[in-house]
Amino acid sequence: MELQVVGWLLAGALVVYGLVERARVQRSAPPDAKVKDAPVGKYVRIVGRIVDGGALVAPITGRACVSFDAVVFVHDRVRARGVRGTPFIVDDGSGRILVDPRGAFIHVTYDHSMVGPLDRTKVADPDLVAHLLDAGYARFDEGVLTIGERVAVVGLVSEARGADDDPVYRRLAATELRLTGAADRPAMVSERPEEL
Repeated sequence: MELQVVGWLLAGALVVYGLVERARVQRSAPPDAKVKDAPVGKYVRIVGRIVDGGALVAPITGRACVSFDAVVFVHDRVRARGVRGTPFIVDDGSGRILVDPRGAFIHVTYDHSMVGPLDRTKVADPDLVAHLLDAGYARFDEGVLTIGERVAVVGLVSEARGADDDPVYRRLAATELRLTGAADRPAMVSERPEEL
């Protein structure tokens, strides 16, 4: 009987701890904002569509994108990975913001997967797998962010003005605001807005 009481008390304590922790995480989450109301110097979450951006080529499929994550598995171990992003513009209906992906956590859904013999001619960027010539069979997974896609972005709002050596940033800097990360808190991008 005493053991059962201890078990119920422990279960109750865990439930209370879970509720307190959930409330703490919700309090620390950045507030949702519209671009037109986004406060400079504050972290916010904005949901909108990618409407412009730099041009990258996904290394496995060759798809045009603004960001990709490509992984090659051999015997269920990651043997090669390519992750890259370029600046892009998000429009939420109230305005546009330049998203700076440098140092950001970018979450994509792996929407292309194939399994087969490792053949450099089957990938858009053979350099990704150049060191794996003796691997035999491999699994290739790739996800991309493309223009037109709906995303959630979280980061620090700043003014977009200012010189940048990157020509893509200069071309896209016509927007008034930029969303970036900071040294202690990176920006985040997800094509699953409900999860960010």
